[in-house]
Amino acid sequence: MPIVINKNVLFDYIYIDDLMKIIDWFVHNEAKEKIYNVTTGKKVDLITLANLINETSDFKSEIVVVNDGLNNEYTSNNERLLNELKDFKFTSHTDAVMKMREYFRYNYDRLDKEIIINDPYLNKIDNMWKKEK
Repeated sequence: MPIVINKNVLFDYIYIDDLMKIIDWFVHNEAKEKIYNVTTGKKVDLITLANLINETSDFKSEIVVVNDGLNNEYTSNNERLLNELKDFKFTSHTDAVMKMREYFRYNYDRLDKEIIINDPYLNKIDNMWKKEK
């Protein structure tokens, strides 16, 4: 299957195992602040991630970008988080992709392949956050 990107955008992704470690830290420690941005502090665009998926695989998927340009960035400042966790090491995007590939390989028979192929959100993505008139 191709990798379909509605529009390229910068995100700050965090691997689920890292998120669980961070949550565990906050459950077992006294936080100095009440609000934290839980991000890696490293933004990456979807096309770069798609290329990374291809680079870490024996199979190369076509990368299709439906709309040109760059959408609104979704990143944040994680300075408070890093001040609390000091030496926390985030999982690299490469390692996260490889771990996710293993997860999906192991759970392949449980995936709803039809809903993945017929992505119900792809046609709605441009209007998801717009108010109806």
